[in-house]
Amino acid sequence: MKFILEIFLLLIISPLAFAEIEDSPVDNKSTYHISDNIDLVSAHDTQYAKKVVIKMVYPRLSSNDNTEVIRNEIKNNDDDQMPADNEISPSSSVNSFNEQVTQLINEEIKIFKQKVADARDYQAKLESSKVKNRLAIDYNSAIINLDESPIISIRFVMSGYVTGMEHPFRNYRSLNFDIESGRAMELSDLFDPQSNYLDAMGNVVNADLSKRIRSDAMLSSGSHASLENYHNWNINPHGLRITFDAGTVAPYAYGSQSVLIPYSDIKDFINPESPLGRCLAHRKRCMRDPLLTGGFIDEAVNSSHRRLNPVLG
Repeated sequence: MKFILEIFLLLIISPLAFAEIEDSPVDNKSTYHISDNIDLVSAHDTQYAKKVVIKMVYPRLSSNDNTEVIRNEIKNNDDDQMPADNEISPSSSVNSFNEQVTQLINEEIKIFKQKVADARDYQAKLESSKVKNRLAIDYNSAIINLDESPIISIRFVMSGYVTGMEHPFRNYRSLNFDIESGRAMELSDLFDPQSNYLDAMGNVVNADLSKRIRSDAMLSSGSHASLENYHNWNINPHGLRITFDAGTVAPYAYGSQSVLIPYSDIKDFINPESPLGRCLAHRKRCMRDPLLTGGFIDEAVNSSHRRLNPVLG
């Protein structure tokens, strides 16, 4: 019920909220300093089409080493070709992160536009004023090991509504990025490949969710130890956060589910040579000053970044 109310309020206030945001992705940005020469910029963008509004808040990295022009890479049309590159690249890691964020968001926009296309015949029978198709993309983040090579963990949330659907939707996607290697991390990268880490994670998840979900069949199927079921994962200062979309581990009415798996429960399975393993080996230094934005703020242990974070400020 809380989830439905949140989406309802979003849809009610969204016309005003969208009108206040400029089309340029660099306007109204919030900047977070995450290392000596890299900043995380919270960029905004809004796209309009006939009976369609898409609002986006997404992360961009910029480097202090070079001048970077952050361009709008999020496509505002159905053309699969990206705009010409007109930015000065600060580093391969920064570029790789930005490119992967761009690809992820473009994929979600394409999925949404397909939903609108699928509802075209139904919407054509309605009065124009009753047709409203809206997508909102937002994110929260957890960033650790700030003093050395940061590990950036982003959880995107896509929420919205297409006229003709039974109810609003909310889906999640994750991006966990290692600045040192300049690549996104897979869940399997964190663990000893010979270990049964998925079973260990599944035991924690089942124990947690069984306290609040009464659908044993869906819980058993949705939390079964497989990479597919655990594709939405995020590194957190206190453990791995697993997010399940609505309708995967419980009936849709229960909404999305999130479980934090403490590192103490899976430490024996973590590969000590992985970015996370190296961080946990020096946990006090690596995680003493995490930067958390968005929804992760509720879990922040300290507020040393308060002056850089408008939500905490």
